[in-house]
Amino acid sequence: MKRRTFFGASAGAAAAVSGISGCDSKLQKPSIDIPQKPMAVCEEGTLAGKTLEELKNQYIYDLDEYKEFQHKYVVDKEFGGYCLHTDWDGPPLTFEKRAWYEGRGTWSFSFLYNKIDPDPRHIEAARRSVEFILKHLPKGDVFFPASYTREGKPGKREINLYGDIFIANGLAEFSKAPGNEKYWDIAKEIMMKCVRICDKPGYNASELTPDGARFMGHWFILIRIATQMLEFRDDPDVVAIADRCIDSQMNYHYNPDYGLYNEHINHDFTRPDNELAQRAGLGHASEMLWMTLYEAVRRKDKSLFDENAKRFRRNLEVAWDDVYGGVFINLEHVDENRWAVGKAGWGQMEDLNGLMCIIEHTGADWAKEWFDKLYTWTMAHFPLKPHGLPLWQDYTNRKAIFEKGDKGRRAENLHHPRQLMLNLLATERIMKRGGNISDVFA
Repeated sequence: MKRRTFFGASAGAAAAVSGISGCDSKLQKPSIDIPQKPMAVCEEGTLAGKTLEELKNQYIYDLDEYKEFQHKYVVDKEFGGYCLHTDWDGPPLTFEKRAWYEGRGTWSFSFLYNKIDPDPRHIEAARRSVEFILKHLPKGDVFFPASYTREGKPGKREINLYGDIFIANGLAEFSKAPGNEKYWDIAKEIMMKCVRICDKPGYNASELTPDGARFMGHWFILIRIATQMLEFRDDPDVVAIADRCIDSQMNYHYNPDYGLYNEHINHDFTRPDNELAQRAGLGHASEMLWMTLYEAVRRKDKSLFDENAKRFRRNLEVAWDDVYGGVFINLEHVDENRWAVGKAGWGQMEDLNGLMCIIEHTGADWAKEWFDKLYTWTMAHFPLKPHGLPLWQDYTNRKAIFEKGDKGRRAENLHHPRQLMLNLLATERIMKRGGNISDVFA
């Protein structure tokens, strides 16, 4: 898993794997030590070996490529919604639509319109998807259909909250565009419904969790939507959900025996006494941790930020592939050191989000060094420009060697654009402060 000025990777894959840092520690230092506020950039004013202007332009280039591909090939201008299964260089191969990706695409286009590029195409694409999906707004405590034909005929209902909460997240961001305020309330209703369903005994029961399971992935989606909703409007119910998410991830999914996170725990918040207690969801943990960092920034809660930054670092250091570079997303059995060794584009994206957040608000040297390492490796392996194709690869093998195949691609519409947008905005904020960290925790 590269329109304005194009900048290639700042160093090759070998440098990324070896851990060469873009922060030159050999620069001459003052003869008198004077305490100074940490900087969000290295001493030479760079991140990942790039000036902030170069980094900003790279994000803009990749984001421009993403949005033009989406508008040309993914956005269904006839029926609304998004057809994500495309050929490698464009046209759709199939036209089925999924609740997950309707919500994700609506968030991405709405956030792009609200925060970065007020092109009316973006909010129009989001509006058409909202109209497409809300034709099937369920009544009562049931989930949306999981899939739809191109024209909008629904298939079977979702079996877990992911589709609904992605839709809620999209509606919450869509509601921030002028005239769309009513959709904030619909987003809240869907979110509250999802929590009620998850709290029912037996939710997502299996042989390993016969009374039902709690999923780490549920909490991070809920806390992310809560943070973004609370940035727009205060609401005690939404605050309570954010509090639950923080408590659940920090005190229950976190496994102190080995300092990592279990994806699944029992419905009563106890740890399973079977193989699930040995599964560490590293990709979801990094996603959950950076989302909690964002909530800590919103709350100006330094202790919450610091603890999650510490856990984020631990998770990243374990996830890093010391042989080929990049991060793994799943440690299948901790004590047996058994891994799922494929690489996922979204796994790299989520760690880059967390590192940039820590850099912006603390200037921690370790975060700058890891950002250099991971960003350089990602840019050397995931963009498909060297293969004459647009966008980035998504799921791939351990070495991240591109294998084209004949079934096309999923034109991923959340993790990739979200990383570009969040880190573009962070880079611009750092630039406006002249390279200084924020004063959120001053």
